Amino acid sequence: MIHRLTIATFVILWFGCRPADTYQDVEYQNFDLKALVQQLIENQASVKNYTVHKISTANGIEEQSEIGTPDSLFWEKELTPLLKADINKPSLKGVYKISDGVADQKSNLQRLVYAALPSANADVMRLEIKYLDNASEVRQVIAWISTKNPVYDSKQKISLWVNKYNNRLMIDSLSIKGFNKTIMQDSLIYQTRLIVNH
Repeated sequence: MIHRLTIATFVILWFGCRPADTYQDVEYQNFDLKALVQQLIENQASVKNYTVHKISTANGIEEQSEIGTPDSLFWEKELTPLLKADINKPSLKGVYKISDGVADQKSNLQRLVYAALPSANADVMRLEIKYLDNASEVRQVIAWISTKNPVYDSKQKISLWVNKYNNRLMIDSLSIKGFNKTIMQDSLIYQTRLIVNH
């Protein structure tokens, strides 16, 4: 009897004293945007002989350029704003209303939607993943990001379109529209568009 009591006490102490992260946030996972971006950078870097047409506008002034076979550093820089929409963090558990399998009205795609709750204190207000049959067959990512504090106000919409070429997921285009306002400075309205010619 004493032996059984000792074993039971040990088991209770073992499970009761485990670090919280070993059993609390294991099953929590939002869409892994960071992994998708890394995959796209690697795929784009592995392809040769393609061009990217870049159009940048800042307060109405437009610049255009043509980039031949950009390297991974180019894509890391251009996709950095999208990484700000990464919500796959334990600290954001319970912050979003999640809807999956929502039909897209303008295409044959399904939508996985993360919408920040009204009480949430989150910069990523909404994230939509549009996919074919399942979330691994991503075709579009749209993120709405908003940051506001006493000295800075920023709003940004990021749209990424991807498709499969030779069984590899590649970037078709990227659009970033935004507004920045810092106290005591002029506001900035900007847009960047990348169109990939495969």
